[in-house]
Amino acid sequence: MRHCCCRCHRDNDQAQCKQRSNDGSNNAHNQDASADGSAPSTHGSVRVEAMLLERPDRDDGRSAMVRLQSEWLPALATYLAFISGLHLAWEAVQLPLYTIWTTGTLGEQVFAVVHCTGGDLIIALSSLVAALLLTWAAGWPRQHFWRVAMVTIVIGVTYTAFSEWLNVYVRKSWAYSDWMPTLTVGTVRIGLSPLMQWLLVPTLAFLAVGAVVRGRLPSGH
Repeated sequence: MRHCCCRCHRDNDQAQCKQRSNDGSNNAHNQDASADGSAPSTHGSVRVEAMLLERPDRDDGRSAMVRLQSEWLPALATYLAFISGLHLAWEAVQLPLYTIWTTGTLGEQVFAVVHCTGGDLIIALSSLVAALLLTWAAGWPRQHFWRVAMVTIVIGVTYTAFSEWLNVYVRKSWAYSDWMPTLTVGTVRIGLSPLMQWLLVPTLAFLAVGAVVRGRLPSGH
């Protein structure tokens, strides 16, 4: 009788050990399957959902960048085109207001017009970039259009007044003729024609840019 009970206990213990061994094998198999990617993982699912949620934001950022480029690139091209053409015409028309009109050769006069137009283009572009940085108008030309325009014009006029003083009275690079209307600032007479040039030419250029920008905006704006 005792022998039988002992054998029964041994049989029960072996059955329990076998069951635990099978459970351990199944758990190991499930872990291996998860590692191999054959079974769905909650962590992986959460990561995929997060990536899907992030994609619309990225697409919106790219779309906004494309829209911004499609607006400021034509605006900048229009600004530079009008600035170049208008400054070239102004430099040619105002040439008689300087002494080179009567003292210089034709070649010197042509060189002066082209040289000054190139300088005007550099000043115009530098003034615009400085105005964009000073106003921090990242949405230009859609946003803060005339604020940037006003700052650009102020910078251009200020630099022109300084340049006229420097080149007429200090360096003596050029001189006014008797036909030049002047504006007296203290003891210095600054030519009125170049000052008006930097008031009117950028204003006309920005008006052209505004027309281009309005033409490219959606009808709802």
